This record gives sequence, structure tokens and C-alpha cells, in this order.
Amino acid sequence: MMAVKITDLCAVVPNYGGQPTAEEAEKIKIPIMAHYTGLDTKVNEGCPAFEAILKK
Repeated sequence: MMAVKITDLCAVVPNYGGQPTAEEAEKIKIPIMAHYTGLDTKVNEGCPAFEAILKK
């Protein structure tokens, strides 16, 4: 969410948590190195869609 809320960052490294909405994610233009857990299916279920938006 920092990449969405603070637009003058150089990069972000989220450690855990949910992803922003598709509309918010489309605004992200900085590098992201995200870390997720392998066992939390609730949080991880949004990862593929979030990654696809960021790769556009």
C-alpha cells in the first residue's frame, strides 16, 4: 500500500499482507520485492493477479 499512497518512493519491499486493488496496483511504477508466506492461502490467493498487473 505504500507504493500506492506515497508516490515519490524509489522502491518498496512489503513483507506480508494483502495486495492493493487492481485500480491502485495499475498506478504503481516503482520496483517491488514482495515476500509472502507459503502457507497463508487467504493472502496468497491475490498474488497472481497482482503480479500480472505489475508486469503490464
